[in-house]
Amino acid sequence: MKLSHGIVYRLDGQYRRSCWLLVACSVVMFFVARWMDAINPAPNRPDGCWLILALAMLPGAILTCRLRMNDQGLVQEFLCRETAWNWEDIASGRIRKHGFWTLIDPARKWWGRRLRLEYLPDADGREVLAAINLVYQLPPPPETPDQLNLRVGFRKQVRLSSRGLEIHSAQQLRQVAWEQVDAVVFLRSDPVRRDFQRLIIGFRPDELVLRTHQNSPCWSGATAEQISVLVGRHVDESKTWLWIHGERPPRQKDIETESTKVLSNAIQLWWLGLIGTVGMLIALVCLGVGNGWLQALLMSPSALIGAVPFWLAHDKWKEHAKLLGWLRDVDSDEESGNGQAKTTRLP
Repeated sequence: MKLSHGIVYRLDGQYRRSCWLLVACSVVMFFVARWMDAINPAPNRPDGCWLILALAMLPGAILTCRLRMNDQGLVQEFLCRETAWNWEDIASGRIRKHGFWTLIDPARKWWGRRLRLEYLPDADGREVLAAINLVYQLPPPPETPDQLNLRVGFRKQVRLSSRGLEIHSAQQLRQVAWEQVDAVVFLRSDPVRRDFQRLIIGFRPDELVLRTHQNSPCWSGATAEQISVLVGRHVDESKTWLWIHGERPPRQKDIETESTKVLSNAIQLWWLGLIGTVGMLIALVCLGVGNGWLQALLMSPSALIGAVPFWLAHDKWKEHAKLLGWLRDVDSDEESGNGQAKTTRLP
């Protein structure tokens, strides 16, 4: 890997836009506050103008985040501080993958032990992960007993053992042998790891889904790595599928489920942006009626804060369009007799 000059990666566009918006709004509010103090001085009123300007420094500092990759490894830059992650460290076997695209080195100080890649653009993050996975060594697998007892949510209990699954829910017991399992799908953020963002164990006419949200699992009683190890012991590899985040799901059912979820999130973000924008505009109108339209005009850039969800919804709409394209590809594959041609199995 010849990268002597290094490749520099910046924050994803949505984060940079949000930071610049916060900086611009803070600066405008600072000058508006100074102007209001000038036309309506109050000796006993605390001066909050400099506090407003100080708030703009945080998103401004975030904009200095960089990641540089060269022959020696990765260098994380923040303000004037650099943290090096050498390829030898990544290949040592002590680095753990956590969350979505985060590396954790337990040998470092707490303030510099995390390398976060999820804030990079998707293509850049995958490029960096591909370089990491060329040398990355998984830590040893965790000790996993022959039986795991999980509590899923508030009312469901699941037992995984050598005999299969036992699902207790709403005073009902469902027993499923491993031979009755039709498919096991692991959703992971990259292929070189043992944990998962979602695990789907399919059996007719139902399925068991375990998922994590914001790095927090929906279950307790075992880690995701332990569950992966136990399931891998008893389910035939021909029934096991690996689904990498951002790539085409292995089954048509998974594509349809993901499409419905993404569409729902896009609609919720759109409504949130609409409500936020209308609320900010109403506040500006009330400000103009009460204190004058010049002040309302000067504060108008702050209304853009309510439009931030529109940007996030735009990304969801694009993701939904990609899923619909995959559904059309599945239909075309089925017509040609190659319905599973683009899926990926676990090695």
